Amino acid sequence: MPRTSGPRTWATSPFMFGKRRDIEWKPVVHEGQQADLRAAVLQHQVVMQIRHVMHERGMTNDADLAAPTGLSVSQIGRVLRGQSAMTFNTLTAIEVALRTSLVRPAGAGGSDSTDK
Repeated sequence: MPRTSGPRTWATSPFMFGKRRDIEWKPVVHEGQQADLRAAVLQHQVVMQIRHVMHERGMTNDADLAAPTGLSVSQIGRVLRGQSAMTFNTLTAIEVALRTSLVRPAGAGGSDSTDK
C-alpha cells in the first residue's frame, strides 16, 4: 500500500471512508505499514466526528466547512473523503471553524501515563 495513495485505500470499501463507523480495514502486509494503517483509522474517526458536528450545525456540504477554515472546497473534500492525509494544520483549522475540539491531547483534562 503506497503512502501517497490516501488513507481511504486502507478501507476495504474506500467509498465508505468517513461515512460509516463500522468499516473494515485491509490487513497490514509489511511491518512498516502499521503506522499508515493507524493514521488512516485515526483520520476516519476524526472525519466521522467532523461530519457529526457539521450535521448538528446544519452544514450540508464541504463548502459550508471550507469557508470558515480558509481552505479550498476541494482540499476539504479530499481530506473528508480520505483521498489525502489530514495535516495538523488542517485539523486545527477545522476545529477553530467548528469551535470544537476533535482530538484531546494526551494529558489534557485527565491523567496519562506518558505525562509522568
